[in-house]
Amino acid sequence: ISFRTGGVIAAVIGLLIMPWKLLALYATWLLTYSGLLGPVVGVMIADYFFVRRGQLNVEDLYKEHGEYRYWGGFNPAAIICLVLGMIVIYSGLKFESMKPLYQGAWFTGCGISLVLYPILMKVFGLTPVLNTAEAPTE
Repeated sequence: ISFRTGGVIAAVIGLLIMPWKLLALYATWLLTYSGLLGPVVGVMIADYFFVRRGQLNVEDLYKEHGEYRYWGGFNPAAIICLVLGMIVIYSGLKFESMKPLYQGAWFTGCGISLVLYPILMKVFGLTPVLNTAEAPTE
């Protein structure tokens, strides 16, 4: 089979499996899944850039009782952001007026977590102690 013939065969098979029907079948699943991942990514971005200002204690990431232990191994602010983001997103399935929030599930969840997470970290008093020591100047 030549390169050109292989390309034609792949194109024909691609059309025969009708990917537009697969997408329609799994669109609901993809939106539901992104409704979970959006808030998770929002928490991760907010924690790194807004709460910790780009500083991580790498050693404590691997310690059982390190600075990232929080309450019994769970960060309540992160869990609340995840749950609230999912509630807002999935309410779009129930209420027609909120359907656009569900259709943009990843962006909705990420945005909610980006806004709420830094606020909840302060409310719970979980704001980390940042190393403010300046780098030595030459």
